[in-house]
Amino acid sequence: MLVLPLKAGTTHLALGALSQGIPITLLPIGMNYFQGHQFRSKTFVDVGMPILIEQRLVEMYRDPSTRKEACSQLLDKMTRALDYVCLTAPDFATLKKIRTARRLYQNKAKLTTKEYLDLNLRFSYFFKLWKEEPEVKQLFMSIDDYLEFCRSQGLKDKQVRDLPPSGSMTSLLQSIFNVVFTLTLSLLALPLGFAGTFVYIPLMLASRYVIPHQMKKALAKSEVKVAARDVVASQNLVLALKLLPILYFVYVLLLHQIVLLNWNALENHWLGSVFVRNSSWVSPLLLLVGPVYLFHFCPVLYEKLFRRWRLMPKYIYCIQTVFTSEHKSAAELLREERRKLVIRVQNLVEDLLKKTPELGTRRVISRNKLLKQRSASTKRLAKGDLASNIPVNTAKIKKTN
Repeated sequence: MLVLPLKAGTTHLALGALSQGIPITLLPIGMNYFQGHQFRSKTFVDVGMPILIEQRLVEMYRDPSTRKEACSQLLDKMTRALDYVCLTAPDFATLKKIRTARRLYQNKAKLTTKEYLDLNLRFSYFFKLWKEEPEVKQLFMSIDDYLEFCRSQGLKDKQVRDLPPSGSMTSLLQSIFNVVFTLTLSLLALPLGFAGTFVYIPLMLASRYVIPHQMKKALAKSEVKVAARDVVASQNLVLALKLLPILYFVYVLLLHQIVLLNWNALENHWLGSVFVRNSSWVSPLLLLVGPVYLFHFCPVLYEKLFRRWRLMPKYIYCIQTVFTSEHKSAAELLREERRKLVIRVQNLVEDLLKKTPELGTRRVISRNKLLKQRSASTKRLAKGDLASNIPVNTAKIKKTN
């Protein structure tokens, strides 16, 4: 979560090359990801502005007495540049609150991938500048209470943002349809993907033993690793490269033996006779369809299913709001609290930008666009009291559980 201290070797290489007339450009690149140890997780690569190395640093490097100072100054510039292109926070809880603040600030504004990542980076960078401000501390305490209340209702902030109006028949029917459709799709997908899943069972079992062992080895050898999750993906890849060819070879031998032992039975069965009579083109077809089924169809099918299952808490919560007054009142409270936080975050950012106008240049979202994206209910709330109405005991109960 934190950028580790940089070594001075890069500065020696850069300044040494420039002192000999070799042109050098330093380009900060940040790789930002969450749950990087999980399969098919998203990764964003952000390229920052080139680092300009002043001629005075080159002259200082040529002088042995000031060489260390030149490297130190360049190292500071490199660290600041990397801080801007990397999402950093002291812990995951703080990072989660920063991302929630960014989502509240953005509200309903549509952003490109580049704008989305740039806004994330700016919130991470500006939090380090303003985290000691009393208004920022108070706002982040309110965001923490709001996230705890969301968790107590089995929801996330994104799900609260997308909650349909509670109690309406349209929302109820849509939620019921989504639940039924997800369950039906799961029942249909299980037999279709069972064969592909069965093929990979030995690989899954091997990874459950090998990966924890490799993580322990990596932790023992390193002084900077926290959980050694960075080795999970690489070890899974190495394990797959080793085992899959062996597994495929074994499966082909087994299938070959089964066919030979049951050849007479296959010829007498109508389906087997079709296969035997057309083996000249059926076999090559299976060789083409098999990899597509294993490497494309099964992963895509299960990924779509997992995405739908992640939305199930929202669908179930919408159904509960129709039949129970407790869930309905909680849903309304969450919506109102989120609207208040949207206003507070946007207003606080504007106030802080007025104190430091140089940071307000090249805005990702203009102030007018933010105001246009506010709903009518949000605009009404902006004129009233923005104090939180979340029950105080809710956060305390959840933190003790």
